Amino acid sequence: MQLSGSKFAKTFKDKYPVITAQVNDCEKLNIPLAQTIKNVGDVQNHNTNVKADMTYHQMWDEKYPGHENFRTICSLAIQLAMEHCPENMRPVFKPVVTECWGAVYRQNEFTRPHDHWPAIWSFCYYVQASNNCSPIVFPGAKLSIKPKNGMMILFPGWVEHYVPKQKTSSERIMIAGNMGQELNLSDNLD
Repeated sequence: MQLSGSKFAKTFKDKYPVITAQVNDCEKLNIPLAQTIKNVGDVQNHNTNVKADMTYHQMWDEKYPGHENFRTICSLAIQLAMEHCPENMRPVFKPVVTECWGAVYRQNEFTRPHDHWPAIWSFCYYVQASNNCSPIVFPGAKLSIKPKNGMMILFPGWVEHYVPKQKTSSERIMIAGNMGQELNLSDNLD
């Protein structure tokens, strides 16, 4: 059961950051990333919230082709998270990517409303998106963001989001991932 569906859930009106950034020189990354994501294909068989072709969850791992480019995207997401971390937390905040996957949305494919709890941050990076591609929607904020090639979006992992049905025949290719906090248990034992 998702946290928002719990009988203990309460409605808050807090503001949460949804950060967008444009990656420079994204064309150099996007061509091989698109090819890798398409070549790996749908290993999830549409069995997740993503009702589109979806790769493995650890695409940065050396055992997967194109892992270097996925690592680059993960590094950029970590950098963006650090830039938007409260100043006083920067010395102790050590984000680590826990998952990173690729997806290809074709006509009539979509993602159900969901969150990525317990991730601290989640991110999306758009490899290929036309003007008519489906947006990512954050219903709690009444916010809809149209993807653009090279755009990265960073948001709290517990924030609900979804992708409506892709109406165009052009492919919407993206990378998504989650971040947690690197733990050093010895720091807590003193």
